[in-house]
Amino acid sequence: MSADVCYFSVKPLIRLFLLGSLLVPVAFVSAKLQASEFCDLNLASRVGPRDYFDQQHHKAGRIGIVERIHLTPEMLRLEKGNTASISDDLNYTLTVIPNHPAALDLASRLDRAIRDYPDRYRRETMKRTVDCYFQRAFRYTPSQPYLHYIFAIHLHRNQIYEKAADAYTQAQRLGLNNAELAYNFGLTLFELKRYDEARKMADNAKALNYPFDALQQKLAQKGF
Repeated sequence: MSADVCYFSVKPLIRLFLLGSLLVPVAFVSAKLQASEFCDLNLASRVGPRDYFDQQHHKAGRIGIVERIHLTPEMLRLEKGNTASISDDLNYTLTVIPNHPAALDLASRLDRAIRDYPDRYRRETMKRTVDCYFQRAFRYTPSQPYLHYIFAIHLHRNQIYEKAADAYTQAQRLGLNNAELAYNFGLTLFELKRYDEARKMADNAKALNYPFDALQQKLAQKGF
């Protein structure tokens, strides 16, 4: 897996791009669930679902109250949960707010950490698969471009580069175009050896004043 993917702080970006529902049908491009796995796509709960991308939910405090208790900075740093384990608090957050972008990214990172560092995270157990969390998010707001963007980062993190490229492309089609996306998309294209396209993304990111240049260095080493 490339170590150069920018694992971004999503909340400042979300404030710039709080969109209503886009009336564009979107296919969910996940890998198939294992036959033994079951994903409950019923989103109704006692206190949800709440839409992260609905400004009214933010104004009413319905998002912030969950974040303060069940999505703390310590959780985002993979240090500890707040009311229980990281995975328990995370599951509560994504049950109440299925499309919370930072929580979805945390699910991807926590799942990877459990696999990479089993001793350190021996008390953590994912309550749903990461694939399932994303399926539920797409079921709720299928045309939200940030979900496709975060899904692309999740796929790249797990070396599923072709599907990551598809997800980045879908995010762009739905209207998301910024320096971070261009840079991360370029890293995925580099892994796919699509160097000409990666160079275009690198140039786009640079034109938008993106601060990192590892992608440009990698391309230069390949003669691009």
